[in-house]
Amino acid sequence: MEDLPHRAARAWTLAERVEQVAAGGFDGLAVDLGARQAPVAGELAPLLDGPGRGLRRAVFAFVDGDGALERALRYATAIGAPTMVVCARVFSRDLGLLAETVERWHARAAAAGVAMQLETHRDTMTNDLRATVDLLDLLDLLDLLDLLDLLDLLDPLDERVELAIDLSHHVCGCELPDEPTAEVEALVDALLARAGSLQGRVATRGQVQVPLGFPVHERWVARFRDWWTRGFAQILARPAPPAADGPREVMFCCELGTHPYAITGADGEQLSDRWAEALQLADWARESFAAAGSPLLTLFTGGRHDRRADPRRRDGHRGDRARIGARRAASRGRGRGRADVPRPAGPLAGGAQHPACQGVRHAGGVPARAGGRLRKRLGVGWFRALCAGRR
Repeated sequence: MEDLPHRAARAWTLAERVEQVAAGGFDGLAVDLGARQAPVAGELAPLLDGPGRGLRRAVFAFVDGDGALERALRYATAIGAPTMVVCARVFSRDLGLLAETVERWHARAAAAGVAMQLETHRDTMTNDLRATVDLLDLLDLLDLLDLLDLLDLLDPLDERVELAIDLSHHVCGCELPDEPTAEVEALVDALLARAGSLQGRVATRGQVQVPLGFPVHERWVARFRDWWTRGFAQILARPAPPAADGPREVMFCCELGTHPYAITGADGEQLSDRWAEALQLADWARESFAAAGSPLLTLFTGGRHDRRADPRRRDGHRGDRARIGARRAASRGRGRGRADVPRPAGPLAGGAQHPACQGVRHAGGVPARAGGRLRKRLGVGWFRALCAGRR
């Protein structure tokens, strides 16, 4: 909420920002610890628990190591935030090492009583759409191991680690095509299958945050709203986490940054009113949540869905069937020389089938960490045969 209200002589104070959030119909707010005006925890916490408020809260943090994680956890504890979204600034071509890092951070946060989600964000380990799907599931081996009934040998990122989905970074960072394609939609579905929360911002392939009311952006507004609906549907289709007590809260964060995220004119003023747009995003989130199959009872900024009657089943090592379908669709769309990509359902089904994409791959199409385990479990001869069968 920096530099608000729009074109005003004086910016809102911290207390006024909190009051605006409560009056605007939001159930809570998120603090970005990387913001220029990130509030001191001791000043913010009393405002969140003011009379008649009880605002929910979350913390967003860029984390480049264990020390940064600990500092963010201390802040979350100080303001009573049960949720923390991490932008992981750890980089490696070893996907196994990245997965181990995220799992360690996730476990540390859980021990501190904070639910950690990994954000899809530029200049972090989730920078690239295709490589992020590789990180989630090591999909190069999925079809092969499924065929041989060897899925227990695959060690993907722990399924308890959920994503905070901000597709604006992938749209802009990867310069996704203006028109939907089957390959891109399958990759997006693979991410949405792991969604724990969604973030509200509309991007184009050339700009990460665009004004919502400009006619030139209508196609991207419609596309993002469709993705949000599909994301809510994925979350609602999954059982609540085993530790959940009662209804699961679904967070939708209206995340509209000040400049340089917001486009400015020659006078340095932002082209659109970000606060009015945040209220618009909240309304769209309610509509998407309702379209996903359940009425929106609250906005944090998201909704609640009572899952106490839902079956708590898991399908072996892979989780529920909905996730398997999204993963295999993405895997098929990315295999060498294969074009049997199923078209997504709904208004975005008109994309042409795409050839293999250029995701990060290791020799033989097998991720290094998984390959090492296969060598140990199957022997070098069998491992080479498996790689040959995959080519």
